[in-house]
Amino acid sequence: MRRLLIFAVIAWASTATAQGAPTKSPESSSEELRVDEAIAPELADGRDEPKEEGDGQSRESMAVDSTAAQWSLQWAYQQNVRYYGSRPAGSRRFIQFRFVAPIPARKISILPRLTIRVSESADGTWGLSPTDIFALIVPVDWGTGRFGIGPDIVTPATTPKLGPSGARQWQYGLATALIQRLANDRVLIGLLLQQVFGQIDSSRPNTVFANDLVINPFLTVQLGKGAYIQNGDMQALYDWRNKAFWTPIPIRVGYVLVKPKYTLNFYGEYQTSVFTKGWVKPAIKHAYRLNISLQIPVGL
Repeated sequence: MRRLLIFAVIAWASTATAQGAPTKSPESSSEELRVDEAIAPELADGRDEPKEEGDGQSRESMAVDSTAAQWSLQWAYQQNVRYYGSRPAGSRRFIQFRFVAPIPARKISILPRLTIRVSESADGTWGLSPTDIFALIVPVDWGTGRFGIGPDIVTPATTPKLGPSGARQWQYGLATALIQRLANDRVLIGLLLQQVFGQIDSSRPNTVFANDLVINPFLTVQLGKGAYIQNGDMQALYDWRNKAFWTPIPIRVGYVLVKPKYTLNFYGEYQTSVFTKGWVKPAIKHAYRLNISLQIPVGL
């Protein structure tokens, strides 16, 4: 009889313990998950997980990288508000269209780029400014940077009022680019050089001259959540014949919207410029630009 009582007490204690143990409902499990996400949201969706070698370039960085292998359509409007009065006036405004059509190869990328500007000259005449076409061949890619070089062609403007005295002549040369990504793609630095040659002096139609050397350094800093700041379209020019230098001083603020199949890049830019004593061409004092770009990385 005593043994039966002992067994009954043990069975009752086991049943009470099982009934008193809390059970996790689906609601409580989801609440715990939400708490985890609140504590470390960047780990919940993987946004800030360290990139492993071979992960590739971020979409935000690609959006501001002219050497990235992606389809690109750009529309921009620039208003040249004022020029320095000591120099001749240039175009009042322009609408720019830029198209990049990548040609992927086995170990290299080829990036043909077409830039068309429809401009209004100082006297109100509209026409095509010199059109730039170049194909950047990127044979070197070391994971966080690239180097590329390729042919550059400049077609003539439709009117001399939108170009140099020899604007109705074709010009040929080379373009080269070097970029480097830093700080886990949060910083992008680089340099683009373009040099073309042609019959740019109408008084000497049979002589080929070097046109202005285009020096385009760029720096982009990602601010987070798609926002970035950049030095903008800083295409400085060196005039070989007059040994003079002109450089714009732009500041650009932009926003990159990343979607699964495409990227949109919006930015606004303010620009002024400085120049040396021998510069005799137009020099912008105040200008503003608005831009929207649609980009589709290769492989999406």
